[in-house]
Amino acid sequence: MNVMTEFKVAVEEDIDLYRQGKPVTNKLKKLPLLTDVLSKNHFQQQFLDHGLLTVLKNWLEPLPDGSLPNLTIHTKILKILNDIDIEHNDRKEQLKNSGIGNVIMLLSKSDEEININRKLAEELVNKWKKIVIMI
Repeated sequence: MNVMTEFKVAVEEDIDLYRQGKPVTNKLKKLPLLTDVLSKNHFQQQFLDHGLLTVLKNWLEPLPDGSLPNLTIHTKILKILNDIDIEHNDRKEQLKNSGIGNVIMLLSKSDEEININRKLAEELVNKWKKIVIMI
């Protein structure tokens, strides 16, 4: 789970860089690793067990000034989230507790987001609503 730690640290380092007025590049540098590891289906469930949804939420959250992080990050993570089988393994509580739905909802309504990403975010919100509402 060293990789998960790397993903978490990238977020923290980017926030520090932002506060110093420097370009935030750590998540972007780690993005190839994130997409590589999560493209392997057999790793996805292990990462979900260790808080992946919260980490991805942190990657997608707006910067302190309200602007969205790098567009490439949104695009890749939205595609990853669309491919991860969350509903199959009863991840309802993780989905609710992570808060990622709120960030995805924000992306689905943001004028800063490109149309294809807004549409994908909206599809995720609709799919996840069904999971969360199911008893």
